[in-house]
Amino acid sequence: MLTEERFAKILSILERMGSVTVQQLMTELDASESTVRRDLNTLDANGQLVKVHGGAILKNTVYSTIDDEVVHRKEQNREADRKQYAFAMPAQNVRMTANAQINHSILKVDPNGGTWQGSTAVQSFTEHYGTVKSIPYPVRTGYTFSGWVKSDPFNGSLNNAVYTFGAEDDATDVLTASWTANSYTLHFDPNDGKEQAPIDDITIIYDQNVTLPDVTGRYIRYTLDGEDITQQVLDGTIVLDDSGVVVMVMDADTGLMMTSAGGVINGDGSITQLDGSITNSDGSVADPEAVEADASSESTEAPEEDATEAEADVEELEVLEQSDTPATDPV
Repeated sequence: MLTEERFAKILSILERMGSVTVQQLMTELDASESTVRRDLNTLDANGQLVKVHGGAILKNTVYSTIDDEVVHRKEQNREADRKQYAFAMPAQNVRMTANAQINHSILKVDPNGGTWQGSTAVQSFTEHYGTVKSIPYPVRTGYTFSGWVKSDPFNGSLNNAVYTFGAEDDATDVLTASWTANSYTLHFDPNDGKEQAPIDDITIIYDQNVTLPDVTGRYIRYTLDGEDITQQVLDGTIVLDDSGVVVMVMDADTGLMMTSAGGVINGDGSITQLDGSITNSDGSVADPEAVEADASSESTEAPEEDATEAEADVEELEVLEQSDTPATDPV
């Protein structure tokens, strides 16, 4: 039976009978005790009836039972159940046996943005005094559960994720989940490139907006024939021009810088080509005769210097010999 259908039937019974008990409604509606009590709470909150101990009456109705005169009013029922009895003592001993109905209360569980028992909605439970219910932890993406916040006042008790329904009738307790946002690390990956300047990791709180650093030009990566040469470029053993073309490579055996065509780069910036020609740093080709003349002059400078030094040594020797010759007396 739908909720609205149950509401209509409850009100119809009240219109006919003036009052009704929970047990009667359970039979009439073929519903559980918790469902009936929840319906009565809703209709009472809507002002359509007055919920009293053990059942309900029409709003602003005073009634008496068959066995004793009982006045139920909504305001009195919320403070305490008070019953007034008129009793005429017969001429004999009388034994009175107390009859009581256990109180019921309501627990509401609010996941507060998370998920509890597979639902994000506030869930409500109605049970009698002393009933225990397991309250597992809720979950929420990006957050850590930090505990339950209890409503004030709080009728029942919560101990180690187990809730016990309290003694006050029709009381409502609310447990609201409390959350702490998680922290995460944002790491910048050069993706096989190299960092020209390091970029520090950033710690970010979940759901927090951050401004990312500008990494333009801070990561580089170079390849040659599919091989990563980034480190060699940074070391200077491979030199690229502005367009990224390789112009110089250090020979691993000789340590000389060579052009991609195999020429040797000289200290003055000129290039000795494979055919022996020399290209100046300004791009001009050196005159072969001038180059040979320079080479010849370099090769003859040393012998001339050696000859000059030899002549100086001979002169010095002659002077020494003259000084060592003994003098002769005249005849």
